[in-house]
Amino acid sequence: MKGMNNMTREDMKSYLLPELDLLQREENKEKVLDIWMDAVTQTGWQTKGLEHSLISTVMKNGCPENLMTHTRHVTAACAALYDAMGPMFDAVGKCDREDLLAGALIHDVGKLMEMDYVDGKAVYTCYGTLFTHPVSGAYLAQKYGMNQTVVHMVLVHSNTLSPQGEKAAQTPESLLLKYIDEMCYKYVELHWHV
Repeated sequence: MKGMNNMTREDMKSYLLPELDLLQREENKEKVLDIWMDAVTQTGWQTKGLEHSLISTVMKNGCPENLMTHTRHVTAACAALYDAMGPMFDAVGKCDREDLLAGALIHDVGKLMEMDYVDGKAVYTCYGTLFTHPVSGAYLAQKYGMNQTVVHMVLVHSNTLSPQGEKAAQTPESLLLKYIDEMCYKYVELHWHV
């Protein structure tokens, strides 16, 4: 990826999050970019290179899935599932596609603050031992004005790391994101867990 040490919004948009174009509202695209750029610049990942960003501290070295590819896979899967299940949503109850995809694009952004490499090992940061990535991500979503449905999705997307765990209230959007994220993560874990 070009220019990773001097990453711009255009680099983020063009090279890291092409799924951003799945969003319909320009305002949401800009907010998602703001959130990622904030997380990248405040944590030093801009110079470390997002191709080294982590989805977990328990994957083997060489795992091909990094945070950005995981985010893209989860977002693409959410879009495909939404499109396939449209008739069910129409018949049973509304699910907002824009909110689902916006939440998918930022659900794990807090991992940039939660994890790092130290001496070649994936570790939790001091910040990450205090605040899990769902909390950090929800904070950034709130900071940049994402609506409450999206903030909620980010906060509750993990049964193990979200503050209320499995007891958290769910919306249609948060439920779909949670299952798709877990499926994508578990598939990688099946092959690459230490």
